[in-house]
Amino acid sequence: SSLFLLLQVDYEFMKKVEMRLENECSIKDPMNCYRSDLDESEVDFIVVGAGSAGSVVASRLSEVSSWKVTIIEAGGPAPVGTQSPAMYFNYPGTDIDWNFILEKERLSCLGSGGICRWPRGKVMGGTSILHGMMYIRGNPEDYNGYAALGNKGWDFESVLPFFKKSEDNRDYKTTPEFKGSERFHSEGGLLTVQRFSDQPDVVTKIMAGAAELGFSVMGDLNAANQTGFTVAQMTQNDGERLSLAKAFLYPDHVITRPNLNIITNGFVMRVLFDNKKRAIGVEYEKRGVVRRLLARKEVILSAGTVQSPQILLLSGVGSMEQLAKVGIQVVADLPGVGKYLHNHVSVSVPIELTAIQGHNRLTEATLNQYIVNRTGPMSSTGMSQVTGFAHLPNGNSNEKVPNMQFFFEGYNANCSQEGDSEETGTQFIQMVPTLLHPRSRGYLELRSSNPKDSPLIRTNYLTDPADVNLLIKGVRFVQQMLNTKALQTLGARITYGRLSKVAPVCDDFPADSDKYWECIIRYRTNPENHQVATCHMGPAEDATAVVSERLNVRGVSGLRVIDASILPNVPSGNLNAPTVMVAEKGVDMIKEDYNISLTENCFKTITNTIQAQAFMSGAHTNIPQIVLYVLLLFYFIVFII
Repeated sequence: SSLFLLLQVDYEFMKKVEMRLENECSIKDPMNCYRSDLDESEVDFIVVGAGSAGSVVASRLSEVSSWKVTIIEAGGPAPVGTQSPAMYFNYPGTDIDWNFILEKERLSCLGSGGICRWPRGKVMGGTSILHGMMYIRGNPEDYNGYAALGNKGWDFESVLPFFKKSEDNRDYKTTPEFKGSERFHSEGGLLTVQRFSDQPDVVTKIMAGAAELGFSVMGDLNAANQTGFTVAQMTQNDGERLSLAKAFLYPDHVITRPNLNIITNGFVMRVLFDNKKRAIGVEYEKRGVVRRLLARKEVILSAGTVQSPQILLLSGVGSMEQLAKVGIQVVADLPGVGKYLHNHVSVSVPIELTAIQGHNRLTEATLNQYIVNRTGPMSSTGMSQVTGFAHLPNGNSNEKVPNMQFFFEGYNANCSQEGDSEETGTQFIQMVPTLLHPRSRGYLELRSSNPKDSPLIRTNYLTDPADVNLLIKGVRFVQQMLNTKALQTLGARITYGRLSKVAPVCDDFPADSDKYWECIIRYRTNPENHQVATCHMGPAEDATAVVSERLNVRGVSGLRVIDASILPNVPSGNLNAPTVMVAEKGVDMIKEDYNISLTENCFKTITNTIQAQAFMSGAHTNIPQIVLYVLLLFYFIVFII
């Protein structure tokens, strides 16, 4: 059939794209050449997981030259194709994804038999290799809320310096709409943050439509006011994805440190404890051989919201009742491990732009354009770079805190996915209202004592009716957007035929009724990749808290969790930027606890900034230490004295 031939052509062309990218040595993962697995039996710090948090943690800890640091990652180097932003839909479901299958749900993901899916990175860089790269910090009140729960030092003003510490923001000084937001940003950090240079023309119509509804547009949503619509800043560097491994571990001045060792394809099975409940190391498997690595100071779990609690449970830290079920000896009875799991949940609303002719943004010409100068459609994520935040009426009096985020999809330079144009030849996009503060809570627990068994994950999405009601309001907002003059010039309309293909049962309800949309939401549920709270932090009087405000695991010593799992509630936006902040703050607290001086910390920060700029500009050489000392002296003379 013609459809089969089209898919075959797409497949062959995508293989060609991937082969061309694989030959681009300039964007190849350095871990392809890195010699790891030094013959070590004991180090100072062991970091588990080289994802968004772990990459930052290992990099910052190894700034202290007297500390030996080993980071263990279950996956290997990232495929070269992941470096093209347009390819980000290609890699979920591949061998660099853990491919967790969630438990069957009664009230969500019904279009796929009640089975929701979470892409989670099993690769250097973790999920920062798979996600859409959007840099959103959330709302200041998210962090003030953490402090109000008894977590001292986690209010917004206290965490803002740790957002800024990693940031190399290329836009905030040159973008007119960002004027007035200078105090929220910095430049010179290891993590480049900037807008894509390539944007579909339709973006201007989306912004005009939002403006018709009274929203600010094209502003900085990481500043004082989070409400509005914008083209988001991304963790990318001039058209290439910037994973956290690439930003924090791969610069020459980091990866060549003699006190830093990176173990790839190492599957951590459990944390080891002595008879005083002190974490003394980890047990991990590599190439079928089980090994042990000891830690003189601490073990740090940065394995993410799924695997950090899983490793704790496998190590005997968790609910006494649950551990007894699977035959694991209890080290510390912490009933909160794996509990309070929640995530942003969304629904995709398909939109046909009847006034626009459909076209393919991935062609031989656009591929060559990307290969030569990293520009064009392959250097961006199409409509997925657009987002908006709104507070929709739901009885919450704080209208400054948005309760709904809007994502957009379409115009992707990627023919491996469902095409933007169908037989009609018109263009399609999707608007995706997303619940920012769901009430529904799930949990994670062990299936058995075997570390190779995936954990049992019960999301309980949409079990609270309030979540569904607010998502329906999100759909109504989409309809308001479609009725604006700007969107009407595109001939924008919901394509109910696409909805019927996924959920024909919903056609039994009156068209466009709330009951109809509730049915669509339950069938067409989209879990976002923003999971939190399975190792949530809290004060001593919180019996369910897993870690303290300093991220020490309760009931034991020498063990911390530093990743998104410690956040008690999901922030108002994408999770990657908050995860990096957690890592920066976590390492800063470790250095405080070991009395690493402010002067040394300051010197390391300046050193890293200078080296990072050299790395990003292509100067892959180490700057001599004497030069750095002279620059540091100059800094103190000019800015301090």
